[in-house]
Amino acid sequence: MFLHTRKLLVGLLIGLLIVTLTGCGEPSGVKTGAESDSAKVAVNKEFSVNGLKITIGEVQVEKERILVGMTIKNETSDKLTFYPDQGSAVVGSMQLDANMFMTEGDVSGDIQPGVEKSGVVVFTTPEGKTLTPEEVTSIALHLGNVYNEKSFEAKPFDTTLSLE
Repeated sequence: MFLHTRKLLVGLLIGLLIVTLTGCGEPSGVKTGAESDSAKVAVNKEFSVNGLKITIGEVQVEKERILVGMTIKNETSDKLTFYPDQGSAVVGSMQLDANMFMTEGDVSGDIQPGVEKSGVVVFTTPEGKTLTPEEVTSIALHLGNVYNEKSFEAKPFDTTLSLE
């Protein structure tokens, strides 16, 4: 019985050692320049749509998604509503829809007068499709309407960003 327990313990220790040593070869995340998995571009463009100031700070293109960092500010005395995490991005002939569950921060919903919100909206590629990040030179963003609750006026936010 003791010999069987000892063999089991030695087997477990060897297995743990193999798993630990295998993990030592993991990449550090530092890109060598041989192959690009993403392209990040500082855009820093401001737009004004129906009293909402929208600043696109940075765009990161990855193989299966596009991340758009933005800050929005309500510059009116009325409540505005905006849902960019329900919009879409178009690259060439491919449409990527926003994934509201992957959005970071708080850029959707009601924006009270004078309030500023920031976040990252994530657009995912259709199943089975990928992007070549270094080949994406522009993105058409269709982020939906900015709605003014008091005037009942809605204006769309549609723009094309150059990533060159």
